Amino acid sequence: GTILDSNGLIVSNSHIIPQNEEVLDVSEDGCFVILPDNETGSPKEIYLATPLVFNDLSDEYDLAFLTIYDVYSDEDGQYGQYPNDFPSFDDTDYCEDEQIKLGENVRVLGYPISSGGYNLTITDGVVSSFTDDGLILTSAKIDQGNSGGLAIDRDGCMLGIPVAVSQGQYDNLGIIIP
Repeated sequence: GTILDSNGLIVSNSHIIPQNEEVLDVSEDGCFVILPDNETGSPKEIYLATPLVFNDLSDEYDLAFLTIYDVYSDEDGQYGQYPNDFPSFDDTDYCEDEQIKLGENVRVLGYPISSGGYNLTITDGVVSSFTDDGLILTSAKIDQGNSGGLAIDRDGCMLGIPVAVSQGQYDNLGIIIP
């Protein structure tokens, strides 16, 4: 997911949160949120978050939110600090409503299973195509585990949220919800 404000509000995909059509299937502790080390991408801090799934929004757009409410701790210690001013993604000072163009650079940040699923992984590509329903197709590698991550352009402006892979016979394209 992407942290949207310093209080720990996160936007992600709905399908990454265990649920059925009627209820969320998460423990009373909620979901884990793991923040990476900025230098290595390896896990650094672990927090607990409450998932927020909204029927219409989450069903139609595959979007959900999480809100961090505590730090994770176990018998070995505490993995972070809460309350905390979380590092939030805010591109409003330098990004405007620009039209995304075919061939524009794309960088995808996430935790794909193909790289182990635990370390932050960054892949680059271009805007390959647009679907009739407004989704962005990209050559940036996206795999299971990238869902809910972040896709940005060359200026660091948010393009959207990686959601799936469009599989072809010989190659794949990543799908981004703008």
